[in-house]
Amino acid sequence: MKFIIILEPGDGEIWGRIEAPNILLNTVGNNVDEVTQNLKDLIQDHIVNEGKEQDFWQKIKLNDIV
Repeated sequence: MKFIIILEPGDGEIWGRIEAPNILLNTVGNNVDEVTQNLKDLIQDHIVNEGKEQDFWQKIKLNDIV
């Protein structure tokens, strides 16, 4: 599964978001790598918690998030 990360420059930082079924994940960081890692962490957290009862997220495996 591939997610599209939408990046937006901010005041000395970068905002990033992923729009997926039933959720909008967003974060901020100092660079693209930091934003990407933050979003991966948010996806992992969602899979383990809120996503455990949603069909879409049950198909996503933690090891697939690279």
